[in-house]
Amino acid sequence: MADHQLLLEQMIMIALGYHHSLGSLLMTPVQRVTRYNLLLKEMTGYYRKAQDTEKLEAIEEALAISHEICNYANDMMIAGRIRGFAVRTKEA
Repeated sequence: MADHQLLLEQMIMIALGYHHSLGSLLMTPVQRVTRYNLLLKEMTGYYRKAQDTEKLEAIEEALAISHEICNYANDMMIAGRIRGFAVRTKEA
């Protein structure tokens, strides 16, 4: 099975003309969260131009939540670097 995975990774790298491992192409969950924040920021500009206030309000609310999540993720990453600091996660 591992041979098949290695072959698949090599085929993908050749097809993309990429010379690094497949793992380097993948985003970590923390990177994904920051991308959502950037996407929502960009979307607010478009909806503001279109003067669609109803959708703009919803996107701005989502942006505020996304920003809060990014800050929380950064705080947890910093806290994880402190030795002996017990990191608690928020439960839904």
